[in-house]
Amino acid sequence: MRVIIFTVHSAERGLYGRRMTSRSTRPTGLGPGLPDDPARATVDRLLAAPEQHGLASRELRGSGVAVVRGFDRDSREFRTMIATAVREHGWWVTDLAAAPSFGAIPDSGDIRLVVAARASVLPLARRCAAHWQATLLDPSGDGGDGGGHEPALVVDVAYAASDTEPEQPAGYRTTARDAVATRLAISGPVSYRIGAATAGTADTLAVEPVANGSLVETGTDGLGTNLRIATGEVTVELDTATEATLDGHPQLLPDGQYTVSLHAHAYRRLEPEVPVIPAR
Repeated sequence: MRVIIFTVHSAERGLYGRRMTSRSTRPTGLGPGLPDDPARATVDRLLAAPEQHGLASRELRGSGVAVVRGFDRDSREFRTMIATAVREHGWWVTDLAAAPSFGAIPDSGDIRLVVAARASVLPLARRCAAHWQATLLDPSGDGGDGGGHEPALVVDVAYAASDTEPEQPAGYRTTARDAVATRLAISGPVSYRIGAATAGTADTLAVEPVANGSLVETGTDGLGTNLRIATGEVTVELDTATEATLDGHPQLLPDGQYTVSLHAHAYRRLEPEVPVIPAR
């Protein structure tokens, strides 16, 4: 099994909530590289008995763990620590250097666990966990015990291949898929349809996952905004490449038809356990 490591720039907070300073070379307390680090201890516990923690797959030794981290030294040490622990259990590890653009989260096999190095990278970690339908190890302190699941939106896009694959015949369309863990905001203008009944145009459109559907916010210059809950699919048409924000990250969405639907049980969230340190 392998581990995917996402790299996101942030130095505002230390690993697992510990404040960093310019003079710090590693967090105080439980530090990267130590077997009693809470993240490593939790990864060890989960991978030692993956079936008991809902991480088992049909081909267990083909599964992986994704680590979302920053560029700083402590984040690199965190990556090395988690990768070492994961490989000890026979799982796999890989590395990405930036947040993916829309539709570019890699289909890298059976990823069962996503580990966020700090709270500031959680938007990307949640998006990836939702896309892979994985368990998220969440350092924010409100991850829960993993007994429940978090909702997310699945976004499928179909667009003319002439934009990216000119060798394809006329009318050929290709597709991509991504996930929205918190919010997708499109600058517009957009044409949209909610279910089979409501259709319109807007200067801006945003969708968020909620327990019973999608919260749709449309805005028109001079007329304000409108909110509604969509229990079915939301279809969005973009006639040209359009600026957007996906879970806090800027995107340039290609023109095409986007279909948004709710996945009510997209991913689980777990808090890392602070292990009991034996007396010395």
